[in-house]
Amino acid sequence: MEEAVQVLKDHAHFTVDPSSIEGSGDIRGTLADNVDPAAPPTFFTGKSMLFVDDPDHRRLRGLLSKAFTPRYMASLRPRVQEMADELLDRVQSQGEMDVVKDYAYPLPINVISEMLGVPQEDRAQIHVWSGAIAHGLGLGRQEPGVAEHL
Repeated sequence: MEEAVQVLKDHAHFTVDPSSIEGSGDIRGTLADNVDPAAPPTFFTGKSMLFVDDPDHRRLRGLLSKAFTPRYMASLRPRVQEMADELLDRVQSQGEMDVVKDYAYPLPINVISEMLGVPQEDRAQIHVWSGAIAHGLGLGRQEPGVAEHL
């Protein structure tokens, strides 16, 4: 834990912003291979909170924290419990489950979808897009079809 905290606080040596990496033909080139230069910026290729370092990250996080207060998060608990129970009910008759596929993956997507007001009939598409995000943000070669969903 101590090492992880040290890395997270060491902005001189570690970054989440690929554009801040100096040089060419190194890791920066690998990152650039995944982005179509003609494509407009998206949440995942632009300057979102996921890809900026302090002080910008702290500023954006501060804006979000005003919406996600402890009281608001506690108010979500009963509905999140219902969603968790629904996922378990779906697999109970099978007598087994894949914890990630059947529970850990869909639960946060379902919670976020509900928080954003995504209609139930559109949630399957949210799952497709979430899968693309999970498979499209890493270094190296992207899986085919990921870019169109990002």
